[in-house]
This record gives sequence, structure tokens and C-alpha cells, in this order.
Amino acid sequence: MRYIVDVSEGRADTINQLVHEGRYKSVGQFIATAIENQMYLEASDESIKSASSTRNADSLIESYHRARKRSSEGARPMTITKRFRDETGYPETTTALNLKLPDNQTLPPTMSMPCFDELVASLSPNGENETWLWGQINKILPVKVGLRILYLLLIDSGESIELEQFRGRAADVVFAFGEMIREYEDKKGKKRDERISAGLPGGDEPFKSKSRYKNHFLAYMRKDGKLDGAMSLLKLVNMHKDTKARLLIGMTEAGSDFARLENPPIDLSDLDHSLSQKEVEFYLKHIQKSVPGEFQAIRWLLKTISSGVTAREEINKKLMGEMGSAWGASHAVIDTQRAGLTSRASELGLIRAFKNGVGLIVRYEVTTEGKAFLS
Repeated sequence: MRYIVDVSEGRADTINQLVHEGRYKSVGQFIATAIENQMYLEASDESIKSASSTRNADSLIESYHRARKRSSEGARPMTITKRFRDETGYPETTTALNLKLPDNQTLPPTMSMPCFDELVASLSPNGENETWLWGQINKILPVKVGLRILYLLLIDSGESIELEQFRGRAADVVFAFGEMIREYEDKKGKKRDERISAGLPGGDEPFKSKSRYKNHFLAYMRKDGKLDGAMSLLKLVNMHKDTKARLLIGMTEAGSDFARLENPPIDLSDLDHSLSQKEVEFYLKHIQKSVPGEFQAIRWLLKTISSGVTAREEINKKLMGEMGSAWGASHAVIDTQRAGLTSRASELGLIRAFKNGVGLIVRYEVTTEGKAFLS
């Protein structure tokens, strides 16, 4: 069936620019991806539709336009330290945002790790090994920052805290954190693949941005009792209801250990690197032991690239052939899954993107660290 869509001249120019940069193969692919993402979210639990994390055509265009505008006009002045301190109540330290761990703190109690049957299997695959993270969970730093905030809250609260209290606090703080990093990146003129701010909320639509962050990178419980969000799917947190039917969230032992590891932007004011080597090693060991779907997904990608399948469309084709039937996925969903996986693997330092050939096609290669992970 054919539809005719009217868009403004400015939005059309932006879509064409995105296609020209190689982020989409064609205007049709851009629109198809936006539609498929929206349809997936519409099929999700009713309780999150009002705070939908969709990246529809308008939001894709608007976020891209804002990024280009900030880059050309310079970053807006912000008082991040004061904003953070007022919203969290934690005292100021020498860091721009006080997410540092207090000295000699007592470790908060941890909760048991959720079982796979308690988690949402987004694409309903055949078993845990085929349950990949939803592609819009494209970075690990947003999860790490949320975990550090939860850890700090639990130092005073005990084993658990009310879920919405945590989600609201985390979204406010990480919004400021993301804006601080984007200002730095804009001033430095960093290219898209050099930026660590992807996935962190920010921009001119705070409510939508924070809602996306809450639902993708933090955690929530659906009406059917299934746990969703990156923190849950990675088994770094768990939830339960108390005697008053309040929904509480706490950290698993793995979540607590990951939260305490030193992080470059949080602890060292290093805004060029999102994760430390120790954090990367922890993440890879954790998913190998406890999150087999993510572990198998990364191994699949590294093996695929190592075999000579290195371009985005080539990877999409292979992914569709091997997983499309099990997932019941369209080409747009496959593209989203590939994009999220390659982004996470790049952040972990396992693959590297480069351009070559006619039209400067984006290709990937496995790094030395990636080869070591495969072996």
C-alpha cells in the first residue's frame, strides 16, 4: 500500500542529510525504521505508552537538528553543579557532578538476581540465548550512571527504594549529566562516533528525553509483572512489592559491584571515555555468566565481522537470515537491533567503524580486544 507523507522543507532537508551521511540507506528506510519502532512500542504495555521511548520521524529529525545547531552556535551556559546539588541533596565535591562514592560507606544490602522467566523477552525468541537487548539500548554508560545514583540512594535507604522515586531522581540528574557532556563535546567539535553522550537524556524536550531514558536504560515493571529496561534485563537490579503494595527496586550483587567501579566521566572528570577497562572487563564477564543473550549477541557480531561480513547492510542481511524468523522481525527491526548491538560493541572497544570504498561505506573491524574476547 502506498502513502503520501507531507513534511516541511526543513525536515526533508534533514532527512536527506541523514541519508547522505550514511546513517540510512534511503529516505524510505528512515521512514520505515520510524514506523517499525512506533509499532513495536504500540504493541508494548499500555502503562508506558504515555511515556513512549519511540524515536519517530519527528524526534529523529528534531534531535539531529538540535545537535547541529548546538555545534554551530556553541553550547548554552549551564550551572550543572548547582542544578545537580539542588535536585539530589548530596553535598558538592570537586567533581562537576557529585556522583562520587562517599569514603568508608557501608555497602547497601543486595537482592537476588531475577530469573529469565521474570524478564520481558522483547522479540519473543526461542530461549534466553536468543534474547538480545532491544536495539535502542545502544550504550552502557547510561546504565552505569543510573546504577551509581541508585547505589548512593540505597546507602541511606537499605535494600530497596520506591521505584518511581529512584526513576525520577535518576532522570533529573542524568539529564544534567548528559547536557554537561554534550556542551563539552560541542566545544571540542567532536564527531558523532567520538561522542560518549549517546543514550543520555538531554535537549529541548526534557520530558520526552527523560521518559525515553527511564524506559530504555533504567527499569520498570509491566502490568503482567514482567521486568523491563536495561537494568533489569542485564540482571543488575531486581524489584518487589512491600506489604503496602509499593513497588521497590534494589541492586543485585552484580549491580552493586558494577556501580562501585571507578568510571572516567563520573569519578575522573574524563569526558572523552565512557567506560574504564575494569568496567569493560566486568561487563563482559557478567554477561558471560548471567546474561547469555547479550553474550551470544556480541559473539555473533564479532564472528560475523571476522568472517568478512563488515558493512551494515551485509550484517543486516545475515542477521535477518539467522534471527529474522525466530524474532518475527521486519527489516526495520533488524536494522534497529544491528545498530544497537554495534554501538554497544564499539563502546566496549570490541569493534571499530571505518569508511572506505565507493561512497565511503561504513564498515566494521574486530579490534585486538575483540579478538581476545572471541578466544
